[in-house]
Amino acid sequence: DAEGQLLGGIGGADVLLRQNLHWYGRVGLYTSLPDPYRDLLRSFNSVRLVTGLGAVGRNGPLRFFVNLGLDAHLLGGFVTSVDPDCKLFGTEHRQCEPSSLLSLEEQVLFGANAGAGGQLHLGRDFVLALRVSLSNYFLPLAGTDRLNRPLGVELGFGYRL
Repeated sequence: DAEGQLLGGIGGADVLLRQNLHWYGRVGLYTSLPDPYRDLLRSFNSVRLVTGLGAVGRNGPLRFFVNLGLDAHLLGGFVTSVDPDCKLFGTEHRQCEPSSLLSLEEQVLFGANAGAGGQLHLGRDFVLALRVSLSNYFLPLAGTDRLNRPLGVELGFGYRL
């Protein structure tokens, strides 16, 4: 259950390069919040950068796009456990089984990102946007399997410059 576990902000830009080709960029800054069961024993911060090119189509006030790009994610280290002894007494206590801890050191993940979505133009300068994306991390070669393939859903309101 991921409800209420991350707090962050996302900023982005889309630039039309040609009639049916655009560049996109996203930056996400996240920090963790306590989860309901206190499984997250150490909070962490994360920065994610996504950029690439996409094909664009337009039909009246609707604009549709398909994107392909790169994803770089600086993921802060964290420790989790479902062991009540580790939650109550801490990870260094003798009753906390080290085998019950999942620990991940800070690392930078690199991969490919694919996305699709659309924008509804509201009037002359405002847009309502929806984007769904999926990344697949391939660097580093080992250790990314537990966190691989993050799915993203963005709903936003924007202003056309």
